[in-house]
Amino acid sequence: MRYRKHRGSLSESMETLVELSNRDELVKYIQGYLDLFFTFEPSALHVELYGQGGDKRIGWKQTYAVKIDNWGIIGFTDEPC
Repeated sequence: MRYRKHRGSLSESMETLVELSNRDELVKYIQGYLDLFFTFEPSALHVELYGQGGDKRIGWKQTYAVKIDNWGIIGFTDEPC
């Protein structure tokens, strides 16, 4: 799956794009860069369908919001996990 951080603009967000294999990698990656601010339990991370259809601007067939309880949207993926 492809993951990008939530940023002010799409181009800024795409600069953070990484490829991850599964949910465990996604959790570890996010924990790695949020560790300076706070920690979260893996069960607090949710991946939910975002909008209708994909994002033609970047060629994603679907977009999924990655949310953390009591934080909000932290990023986006191109597939569920």
